[in-house]
Amino acid sequence: MRCSAAADGELAAIWIAADDRKAVSDAAYAIEQALGDDPLGCGESREENQRIMFVAPLGVRYVVLQESRSIVIGQFWTF
Repeated sequence: MRCSAAADGELAAIWIAADDRKAVSDAAYAIEQALGDDPLGCGESREENQRIMFVAPLGVRYVVLQESRSIVIGQFWTF
């Protein structure tokens, strides 16, 4: 699993600005675990093989590359 440079920056900015940094860290960890366990079984499908997932307070957009058996996280946001 890897993050795009933009997603890394978004997650860092979210964490820095967060009132509850532990909640952000816990959500990021939960997302990482869920995607590692079953990336197609969690989240919701979107166009062009993209998927989204929500673990409060984070949302994440990702792509599962089945041919290389990898995951690329493209975006993080808060909700």
